[in-house]
Amino acid sequence: VVNNASDIARQAGDVILLEKSLHPIINAVMLSRRAFTKVRTYLLCTLTGNIGTLISLTTVVVISQQIPLLPIQILLNNLLTDPPLLFLLSDRISENSLQHPVKDEIKKFFKIIIIFAAISSVFDFLFFFLFRQFDISVLRTGWFVFSVLAELTLVVSLRSELSIFKAPRISKILTIALITCLAIAIALPYLPIKTIFSFVPLTSPQLMILAGLTLVYLGANEVAKRIFRGYLF
Repeated sequence: VVNNASDIARQAGDVILLEKSLHPIINAVMLSRRAFTKVRTYLLCTLTGNIGTLISLTTVVVISQQIPLLPIQILLNNLLTDPPLLFLLSDRISENSLQHPVKDEIKKFFKIIIIFAAISSVFDFLFFFLFRQFDISVLRTGWFVFSVLAELTLVVSLRSELSIFKAPRISKILTIALITCLAIAIALPYLPIKTIFSFVPLTSPQLMILAGLTLVYLGANEVAKRIFRGYLF
């Protein structure tokens, strides 16, 4: 009902319009869809990254009886990968995702998480295979850098149901956050404070392996997103 309707009509109405237009209702619906989409993307990225890392970490500990990441390195990993997720609030959303009512099932959502977490774990195991001949300190440093790169890459991929080439442009503040955290992760093994986190410098071939793995990981996520697009989003 409109604001100047009778008292009985206003009491019976679920929504009272303060102006003679339905646009406020339309705007409210679109705003709620945007909010839901951003919360969903945040949960998808953070749960996928954490579950994938947990699976990889547990499997390696059980099989090799060695800890591939020290507690302080895990905490630092979270410190570098969590802040960019907060800036998803400023990110752009494709208009296609806003054209339909929100219909999301919790079981389907967790299936999505398991799919991308499994992909993450596969690339973690591939990393361990490629770095198996190196010292444990090199392996820990390399996996720390790779896990940060992989989780930041995951944000770039899963922020939209469209491919990275067709998705809306990433917001400026999210781009800055991603690049900053990525640069810090790569630079840490070469800074004087590296001893605090038990890091060692990586060689150029090792960095190239990490860069190649990250690019292939991004491609794998894009392929999975395309295959399951109708099911996921």
